[in-house]
Amino acid sequence: MSALVSVDVAQPASRPISAGSMRILVVRIAGQSTGPGSTGSNVVPMQTLTRTAAALAATALLIGSAACSKQVSGDPAETTAAATTSAESTETTEPAPSTPTATGAASLAAYAEANKLTATSVAHGDPGPTVTLPKVEGWDLVYDRPDAPFGALVLQQPVNPDKPAVLSMRMTKLSGGEVNRDEVFASSANEIKNLPGVQDSSVTSARLSGFVADRIAALTTDGGLAAQETVLIPSGADSYVLQIHVTGHQEDAAALTTLTGAVDSDTVITP
Repeated sequence: MSALVSVDVAQPASRPISAGSMRILVVRIAGQSTGPGSTGSNVVPMQTLTRTAAALAATALLIGSAACSKQVSGDPAETTAAATTSAESTETTEPAPSTPTATGAASLAAYAEANKLTATSVAHGDPGPTVTLPKVEGWDLVYDRPDAPFGALVLQQPVNPDKPAVLSMRMTKLSGGEVNRDEVFASSANEIKNLPGVQDSSVTSARLSGFVADRIAALTTDGGLAAQETVLIPSGADSYVLQIHVTGHQEDAAALTTLTGAVDSDTVITP
């Protein structure tokens, strides 16, 4: 699949951006050539994207490889079997994603409180589902961040060290009652919508490692990008909620796009 999409600012693109792959957006001024012999001066640098193109870039961050064939990285005998098992179990027991009608609570914690559920934070290594992230060049996998007890990927060389790009994972066990998936998804998405300065948010449904997932991506007024993917993992009488939270600056959009594309296609969830 192509990793580059050209979008004319002055008029709509000839076809919509596919939800089947991660794309880096390059803005071309309408009417100017980008073919052979072009000097390239008509390509606007990432840091000077127009608001329209920047919003598209933010929206594209987590509209990942849901429509692509998934190729699982790691040990073929172990991780492929795990991915196949989870995909088969969810494909046959869970309904297909639909446009959610639930408004949700202000956050996952607020949802749990309102429904008299016990919400327990799960750290890496605790009993429960496991999540294997792909190795992505230029990103460090760490488990010592207070905001990401389940693990995080940190960009090694961000354009702006004061605003480093980070992918953080949080796993929460919900117990003590029935869990409504649409309400969980809506409440998790509201965590992004309620961040200071968030605008131009976009929500879509997809699958991650065979599990139904909800994705939201947004642009912030200070030039930041924020996105979150939420997966509900049933486990007997309990339910586990995986939240993959991505933050960064527009200047690191290319690195974030590469990262989220790999995460969407190669992450393995083992219940």
